Amino acid sequence: FIEEGELVKKEQKMIKKVQEKALGIDKKDDKKKKEEEQKKQEKKQEEEEKEQPVKKIEPKVMRREPIPEVEWWDAPFLKEDQYGQRRNYAAGVNVEKITPYVEHPIPIKITTEKEAPEAAMMHLTPK
Repeated sequence: FIEEGELVKKEQKMIKKVQEKALGIDKKDDKKKKEEEQKKQEKKQEEEEKEQPVKKIEPKVMRREPIPEVEWWDAPFLKEDQYGQRRNYAAGVNVEKITPYVEHPIPIKITTEKEAPEAAMMHLTPK
């Protein structure tokens, strides 16, 4: 439905546009000029932002200890020289100490869990 006065408003807008065209005033040109000015301002702002130095954030590098030639757990399998030191790591493996057995740690009993005594069975029927 058309509300009262709606067509009158449209007619007034149309008349106003025709009068502006007759005078040489064009709102579209004004909008284009404003848009161009905004684009120029945005370009200036972008250039200013580019001129500012960028701060670089470098990650902290953690220094690691150098990798040893032999780990402490491998040391017992090396042969010792005449002074009791293990120096020749490449050819000094003592094959006699290597066995097919695997050492497992002793299981530790957990003390936090309490063992509940088993309840006696109930008889549902009398004997």
